Amino acid sequence: MKGLLLALAYIAVLALVSGCAHYQQAIVADSATTLIGLQSADVVELNPLFSNASPEAAALGGAIVSGVVIAVAKRSMPVAECESFLHLFTSIKYGAAANNLAVIAGASGAIPAVIGIGTALAVHRFDLARDRCD
Repeated sequence: MKGLLLALAYIAVLALVSGCAHYQQAIVADSATTLIGLQSADVVELNPLFSNASPEAAALGGAIVSGVVIAVAKRSMPVAECESFLHLFTSIKYGAAANNLAVIAGASGAIPAVIGIGTALAVHRFDLARDRCD
């Protein structure tokens, strides 16, 4: 129960500081679902950077790494390339969140990956999450 309360508090803080850009919402969605999913004893983090970390550290670490990647992209890429990158990045993050939700719901085998990849492709293909880099 303590872990769930910490997860809910973490999600609330992330939501408050995330802003309204799609990429920010996608980072929160991935991080929050990672944290909730890792509260289960049967679920392990597959990202090798955070595989031995606590659920909180894995979720927060992923959000921090994502934030750094976005900051570097916004400062180093021309606007058109940056916007294309943000669109792809956001699609992947929403796909990761969908994968996590499938795992939380009890899906196993290849099903979570298929759901995640399908979500990422749909978000990207149908232009559902577009941000500006200016």
